[in-house]
Amino acid sequence: MGEKPLSVRQFGIAYDALNDRFTFLNRQQFQWVTQNVSIQKTGSGLLLCLGKLQNRGGMFHTVAKTFDLRTGICWDEKYKFGNKLHRDPNEGPAWIERSEDGRVVHETYSWHGRRHRVGGPAVISYMFSLDLLPSLEMYFQHGKLHRDPAEGPALIERRGGTVTSNIYYVHGQQYRDPAEGPCYIVWDEEGKGILEIEYSPAPRRKSPARQPPSPGIAPK
Repeated sequence: MGEKPLSVRQFGIAYDALNDRFTFLNRQQFQWVTQNVSIQKTGSGLLLCLGKLQNRGGMFHTVAKTFDLRTGICWDEKYKFGNKLHRDPNEGPAWIERSEDGRVVHETYSWHGRRHRVGGPAVISYMFSLDLLPSLEMYFQHGKLHRDPAEGPALIERRGGTVTSNIYYVHGQQYRDPAEGPCYIVWDEEGKGILEIEYSPAPRRKSPARQPPSPGIAPK
């Protein structure tokens, strides 16, 4: 269910709550942190780390991680290029949120500010941290809801592990071949009774192309 929880100590940083200060576990980590990470204690008592990874054309790849100083758990993690969420989807989500015990509750895959992932949902959310199945899955490609209807719906909602809605999208448009089934289905909380159902309109038949007039005949 997502990546393992991060802690402040993985950066070689320890927080001394009694004296309200940060200490470094060894000199090598101190040198790396001072060169790559900006450390700030926020008003809510959380630690914010900004890691500058690479400069390309004057824009930085950054990783912003917000830690709970009481537990050392990273509860918010964002990967950006410039000011846009960005991370190679093969490496992981560009935005990760965790609960107080470190369990992942939300993931978003983004490429240059657009939700994007091939072969899996780009948005994954858990209503409760102990849920084994996501409460929400959304498939995006290049910022648009999209999934091959043959593979399944592009938007899936669950409640307590039971599917309560399936919606099919193709390139941002709600669609599914009506011969294959409905494009929009909503069930009750038990997943048994259908509350709403919609079918995509049948594709229009193309009218035959108009033939150009023969030479010497004026067009009508």
